Amino acid sequence: MNTRSTRLESVDLLILRVAKAYADRKMCGRTGLDTQSARKERERVLRDAHTNIKIRYDRDFVDYFATLCWASDFTKEEFRTLTRALKERPHQVRITMMLALSAAG
Repeated sequence: MNTRSTRLESVDLLILRVAKAYADRKMCGRTGLDTQSARKERERVLRDAHTNIKIRYDRDFVDYFATLCWASDFTKEEFRTLTRALKERPHQVRITMMLALSAAG
């Protein structure tokens, strides 16, 4: 695997981590839900985030994506990797995040 494909895979995994961390943090304060209700609520949280990304483009998407990242802890290198991807390929990050939200359920 070459360096470029390794870097892209790394960005993809970071984005998936953002999606999962976002859903986990949103669900954190929701107690008293049975398993079925918790699953449905998690799906709703992820679907809402997916819809919010779907309607945003360019700078508006980048701003919204940053709000989703509050739930994630990044190393300095991961932070640099993700910000570089947002600057160089925001459309690709957007598409990958929509896929990640679908996979994070």
